[in-house]
This record gives sequence, C-alpha cells and structure tokens, in this order.
Amino acid sequence: MEEKRRHNRYPASEMTFMVGFNGPAQVVDVSDSGIGVRYKGSEELPEEMVVDLLNATKSVIIDQVRCRKVRDETVGRVAVFSYISERRLGLEFLNPTAEQLSALELFKGIEN
Repeated sequence: MEEKRRHNRYPASEMTFMVGFNGPAQVVDVSDSGIGVRYKGSEELPEEMVVDLLNATKSVIIDQVRCRKVRDETVGRVAVFSYISERRLGLEFLNPTAEQLSALELFKGIEN
C-alpha cells in the first residue's frame, strides 16, 4: 500500500486520547496533518467533526480541533455476538491554528 501522508507519522505518547464524539478513543499515531485513533463503536461517524485531544501524562489539552474523516475501518469485534466493533479511524486536521500545531509536538512519542 502506498503511503499517502505528506508528513511523517509518529507513535503517540502514552495516555493520549481523543474525546468529543461517541466516546474516548486512544490516539495511536500523530503527524502534523492528522491523527490515527483506535476506538470501539457501531455508529457511522460524520465526515467532519470537532474533537479535543488530551495527553494525560503531560497534562496537555488541545481544544476544538476541526477534523475530516479519511478512514474508518473495522479491525475486530469486541465480542463474538456483539454489534460493537474495534475500529481504526484516520482524521485529517482542517485549518489547525499555530498554537494547536505547537501543542501537538507534545503528543508525539519521541524525545525532541
């Protein structure tokens, strides 16, 4: 599969979450243009959404990040007879502010 991202992706640092839609989601990777998250759900998500990003370890919150869904795929079932799936979601940032981009550096699981 050909890589489509314009920016390098980095594993998210521990305890990094996205909130603001049907429940919390764990951020698994971060780039300057978007994030990848893992969540449990069954409903179809909207094409665009506004979410908050939280790194509990570093006590950093980025509020009101506008995003566009670029991928939402099922990767497994929570239980055999459950309608709730484990899902992988890819979001692209829409017009992030300079402050949001600066704070996003703290979400990358790398040491600068």
